[in-house]
Formats: sequence, structure tokens, C-alpha cells
Amino acid sequence: MFDNTKRVTFPSVAKVNSCKFPGTDLPIGVTFSLEGTISPQEGTISQQMKLRILSLIALLGVFSFVAAAADPSGPYKAEMQGRNGNTQSITINLKADGSNLTGSITTPRGDNPISDGKVDGDNVSFSQKMSFNGNDMVIKYKGKIDGDTIKFTRTMTTQDGQERKTEFAAKKQ
Repeated sequence: MFDNTKRVTFPSVAKVNSCKFPGTDLPIGVTFSLEGTISPQEGTISQQMKLRILSLIALLGVFSFVAAAADPSGPYKAEMQGRNGNTQSITINLKADGSNLTGSITTPRGDNPISDGKVDGDNVSFSQKMSFNGNDMVIKYKGKIDGDTIKFTRTMTTQDGQERKTEFAAKKQ
């Protein structure tokens, strides 16, 4: 039997530099510490220690949910304002590999690969190189992932040097 008049306090620190959650390639660094009191009664842990352990488990669950939610891979459909106010449908096909992003954009004119793609948490960015009537142009896309939608800002520079921005949302299919 234990002496009921004594309490033993112990510190314990665990550190995980990097781990990967199922379904993602995103490394997540996690550091946590546990401190608590073991009750002098056989086989019991203090309420404070139980609360800390449950909080840690909940926190790890949140990390795995956030990591899984930030994967932009897949096809996205969007309606965009085109020339002369006409609406055009586009499909953006994305594939994330860590912080790198590849894919293509399909418009009524055909399929065009993206370049310079990056993933940074919930943010994505990439460029699309196009040629119209012998004029080369680069269209830049920046987006923020929000559930199954990416809210994009598309920026292109006109021939006279003016920047034209268009905002649109693309929904995962």
C-alpha cells in the first residue's frame, strides 16, 4: 500500500520534430509537455493529469484534421468572367507533392500546364504561360483553400503594362 500523505510530482517532456499524418505529405512539427501528479492511491492518476492527456489527444486530432484539409490535389470547376463579359467554364487540375504544386487549367481553348506552383499551408500559387496572337503573357494565380473551395485572385498584365485582377472561387469536384 501507498502512504496517503505523500504526493509525487513528475515532469515529462516529449518532442516530435516532424511527423506525417495519413493522407498527406505535409510534415507537421509538434512539441508538447506533460506535467502532473500521481495520486498516492494505487492505480489512479490525478484529474489534472487526465485533463492534460485528453487535451493532448484532442490537439493531435485537430492537427491531423488541419493537415488533411489543406491538400489541394484534385479537379476544381469555376465560372469566370471572360472577354466581352461572357462567362466561361474552366477546370483547374492540381496535384500537390509536399510544397510543390503541378497541374493544368482546361478552358474552351484547350489544356494548358501550370508552372511555379507552390503550397504553403492553406495558400496555393502558380502561373500559367499563354500566347495570344504571337504575344506571350503570364497569368498569376493566388488562392486560399477554404474546405472544398479555393478562392483565387488571378492577375495578368496587359500589353500596355496595366495589371488586371479577377477574383473567383473554384469548387472541388
